[in-house]
Amino acid sequence: MILTEAKEAYKELVCDAYFLLANKCLPPPPYKFCYTVYPGSARSFDLGNVLPVVGKFAEDALIALGVISDDSYKIIRSIEYRIGEIDRENPRVELEITSPFEGRINYAYTPGVRRNRLTSEPI
Repeated sequence: MILTEAKEAYKELVCDAYFLLANKCLPPPPYKFCYTVYPGSARSFDLGNVLPVVGKFAEDALIALGVISDDSYKIIRSIEYRIGEIDRENPRVELEITSPFEGRINYAYTPGVRRNRLTSEPI
């Protein structure tokens, strides 16, 4: 799969997950994005090779869906990359979007799963 096709497939996944909570809206910017990878095994990998690509795809998808206006520093003030626990049953990357003003929205991407998990909760 070439990069453009992968990016389009990822956008569809983000779209599906976001509209699971269509009535939930993000508070106004600025935001902090925190990406956490939950690997499926103990095999070593480089966070810097995985999460920036996932992050760029997610941010571009959120812009295309009209969820955020752009991905400049005025909108996304900080980006954090984390490693979570090994999850052999559900390896994934989760995106947590927080605002200093209100609640947060979490999006979990699991490779190969058509419908992913999106939750919203107050801070």
